[in-house]
Amino acid sequence: MKRNEAVPQTVSPLKTYAAALVSAFVLCWLLLVLGAVLITYAGVPKDAAWLITLMAVGISGFAGAFICAAGFGSRGLIHGVITGAALFAVIYIVGAVCFDAEAVFENAAVRLLVMLALSALGGIAGVNTGLPGRKKKRN
Repeated sequence: MKRNEAVPQTVSPLKTYAAALVSAFVLCWLLLVLGAVLITYAGVPKDAAWLITLMAVGISGFAGAFICAAGFGSRGLIHGVITGAALFAVIYIVGAVCFDAEAVFENAAVRLLVMLALSALGGIAGVNTGLPGRKKKRN
């Protein structure tokens, strides 16, 4: 007798993207708070704020795309770029609503390029590494 294999439950694509975006947004916020603490208490020069911001959006874009692509299990580059673009939109919409819109969009093109590039890499890494417990599809 053959054993019946359990059918893996699928998660909707919207939930996968939402989980990745929320995780990346929270990570970005935590990294920016850490950067603010370093500037305030550790004597890091205020000129480094731009670099800290760039690192925070890049790392969070990579992490969000990794989570998203690992959840899908395929097409990491596409899912990574989509996640990066959506995260960029969320961060900058929230920033424009909460702060001075002109200050938020200063050097936005550089941040967008960094976020898209690292999100694409995160998506590729997420597909190739995968989440623990997830079985890869076999043909």
